[in-house]
Amino acid sequence: MTQRPAGFTLSDNTVSEYETDVKQLVQALSPLIRKSPKQIESLLSYSPRNNDTHTAANAPILLVHGFFGEGQDYYWWNGMKHHHNVIVSDIGPISSQHDRVCELFYQMVGGTVDYGEEHSQKCGHARYGRTFETPAYAEWSSENPVHTVGYSFGGNTARALQQYLHEQRFPGYDTAADWIFSLTAIAAPLNGSSIVHDLAGLSTSESNSFRALAPGKLLERAFRLYDWMDISLLRNNFYNPYFAHFGKTGRTEADTWSEWLSMLVASVWNTPMENSYDHGLYDMAPGKCSRMNDKMVDAFDCTYYFSFTKTLTKESSWNGIHMPTTATLLSPVGAFLGMHNYDAKSLQTMYPRLDVSTEEKVSAINNGLRRNDCVVPTVLQSHPGLCFTHADQSVEASNYLNGLVGGHEDGTAKCACEHKATLQEHGDDLQTGKWYVTDYNNMDHGTLVMTVFDLSIQKEFFKSLYFKLRTLPMASEDKL
Repeated sequence: MTQRPAGFTLSDNTVSEYETDVKQLVQALSPLIRKSPKQIESLLSYSPRNNDTHTAANAPILLVHGFFGEGQDYYWWNGMKHHHNVIVSDIGPISSQHDRVCELFYQMVGGTVDYGEEHSQKCGHARYGRTFETPAYAEWSSENPVHTVGYSFGGNTARALQQYLHEQRFPGYDTAADWIFSLTAIAAPLNGSSIVHDLAGLSTSESNSFRALAPGKLLERAFRLYDWMDISLLRNNFYNPYFAHFGKTGRTEADTWSEWLSMLVASVWNTPMENSYDHGLYDMAPGKCSRMNDKMVDAFDCTYYFSFTKTLTKESSWNGIHMPTTATLLSPVGAFLGMHNYDAKSLQTMYPRLDVSTEEKVSAINNGLRRNDCVVPTVLQSHPGLCFTHADQSVEASNYLNGLVGGHEDGTAKCACEHKATLQEHGDDLQTGKWYVTDYNNMDHGTLVMTVFDLSIQKEFFKSLYFKLRTLPMASEDKL
């Protein structure tokens, strides 16, 4: 983009002449390259009234990884390409939403992570964590916002980050929601995931207890065992769980066998993280997500919102259950989620606003929850608040199920979005403060980000997404 010499100023007449030339160029190019005038003008026009760094094209893209994820470039594959300024988050893979948000903020601005005195005391860990010597984006502000792209639980983390910025939760920083230019959620459990109950073993009763030997819980404990083993080569070059703020948990050569065993048990089986529920597994429970969503703004007027849902299952014509349409590593999980049934009490615990007053409604809701991407039911991915709308479902069925969801406290509906099959179908005249939902079929949870088997699909997805983000008009600009 053209740079102006220092101290160079433009008169109003020059500005007007420049903008007229751009519009004429746009009209001439539009029929030749099959782009709308608005798309071309967004790419070519340069308003001399604006600073170069205050545009969508120059805003960095912040990638936020999901649960069990890793702050390494290889995690994102094509997400690291197709844009000139990409920042990769490096936050706790199984940490709580609060802890991840705090780590993400200080990674961006630099300094020592402050988890907050009240939260730290309540959850039994140190108030301060890692120190980021070099800020990832020291200029971050309302005038220099970022695009956030969150995959899986990273979408929840990105939403919570914006809420914290809005509430000015970081001492010494004058933050605001408009530090986030756009927010993109990819297969995110924005309303939680029932897999936390089905495979991680969280009870749907009021006890909120986890089954000790549930597969998901054992996997989480395996991560803590990995941390306890303290293999520096792996920790420094491959995977770091970032549990240090919970105190020393690694082994030492000086410990006796009894001390060694006690430390192992305390580090893996009975930890402050587990006892205080200060971990991401619990924060992805549908009931917990519902309570957190109630305290958050669904969509700020200063930000563009995009979500991409995935589905790999399809309803069977003879028994009503959902089965994966393609064999992948996650297909067994998808089949398990696709045949699960919950009773009315469990549904009410998981989704407090659902109308489960009759058996007919309970049966319909269970059927609507079965469609999934082998990790997260599709209905939980669209936007804050359950959304049963889907292309594979009749309009009548979608409307009926959405009518059972309930709305805001003021009576307005939670779901007011349109679902499209591609990002391009949403058009160019996009509005801030509104969720744009794109539904992808025949994709499991790992497609587009982690898997290496669909690199061509990944490439086209990120090229399309980043093009859209670069051409978004500033919220403060007048729409053309």
